[in-house]
Amino acid sequence: MSEFSFENIKSQVERDKLEFTTRLNKVFSDIQNQLLAVPAALLLVGSQMEKADPIGWSLKNVVIWLGAVVFAVLMELLIRNQRNTLQAVKNEMDLQKIIFKDHHRAIYHKFQDVYVELGQRFRHQRNLLWFIRCLVGAALGFTTSMLAVYSVEVSVCYAVLIGAGLGVVPVVLALFNVYQCYRKRRQD
Repeated sequence: MSEFSFENIKSQVERDKLEFTTRLNKVFSDIQNQLLAVPAALLLVGSQMEKADPIGWSLKNVVIWLGAVVFAVLMELLIRNQRNTLQAVKNEMDLQKIIFKDHHRAIYHKFQDVYVELGQRFRHQRNLLWFIRCLVGAALGFTTSMLAVYSVEVSVCYAVLIGAGLGVVPVVLALFNVYQCYRKRRQD
């Protein structure tokens, strides 16, 4: 009991909170420079694709579209990596919470809000990654619709539908991955 000091525990919890908050924020800030490429890619596609005369597949348009596909794949890999990093930080936070709760059961309720705030911060960062994933999917969809409009005789409406359908693919793959992780956790 002589080693017990409420102030020491409070100080340690606050340091842990700051450390975890910083690490959660760093997950998103690590990819901010790469995120600037999303609008740049849209500008590039919008300004570089052109209608072929006669209507047909232009090598230039296809190369631009393939570049957008590669960009989307690389961004998806980057987002998955950041999501895994975010989950690792969350797992550490949960472990810290369990350890704290086990060692300081009598006063845990006084610090419970800290862990609630950290959980909210985690969800916020996870939602930001989902938003970025949707932006990348939309960029790929836009590029595909531009390719369709400039390469085949298709109306803008159909091209937008094609682009939207393709833009949803990364989101569907991500949801499938989340479902697989959920099933795995339930089995464990």
